[in-house]
Amino acid sequence: MHGALRPDEWRPRVARVAGGEHRVGLQQTLVIARIGHGHWAAGLDGIARERELLRELRGEADLVIDTSARNVHELRATVESAFGDPGEVPLRATVMSFGFKYGLPVDADLIADVRFLPNPHWVPELRPHTGQDPEVSGYVLSQHGAKEFLDRYAEVLNIVTEGYRREGKRYMTLAVGCTGGKHRSVAMSEQIAARLSAEGVDTVVVHRDAGRE
Repeated sequence: MHGALRPDEWRPRVARVAGGEHRVGLQQTLVIARIGHGHWAAGLDGIARERELLRELRGEADLVIDTSARNVHELRATVESAFGDPGEVPLRATVMSFGFKYGLPVDADLIADVRFLPNPHWVPELRPHTGQDPEVSGYVLSQHGAKEFLDRYAEVLNIVTEGYRREGKRYMTLAVGCTGGKHRSVAMSEQIAARLSAEGVDTVVVHRDAGRE
């Protein structure tokens, strides 16, 4: 924690960020891994002190971006969506597919679980592909309950996005999860993102765990 800022020092700097306060961070487990096994104890202590110092800042932030699972291109798209011209689109959204077995996204405002749908993993010809493949997407969307879920969830999201706009919230991260984050969540995320875009929400899609296995 060399050169750490006290709250009375970071507050004026944060206040100069246009449009509110923001925070970009890494998950603690990844930070420890990057520090190295030989320094894990010191690293853990430093992380704990940093989290304590930044607790108040995180509580006041209107946007939290977890950079742990994003590559440079996905992070750039998310940052550009969040910090673009505020006059262009009143609400911006990130729709993120993920696998529950890899953990919940820490920066999600809403989480949808689509594990109620049959898993294409058990269909040999579909297993190697992702939910972005037309055959996999068609299989997922043809299952009983898939269309009904999308229709009902779109109604919920309309209520939520209208409320966010009234409250002046500019950013929303919506996570959609299945077991491995490769088939069902990817296909459903693409559909949800398309519906949000049709409602005038500037939407970025991130497939966090596709191709991870």
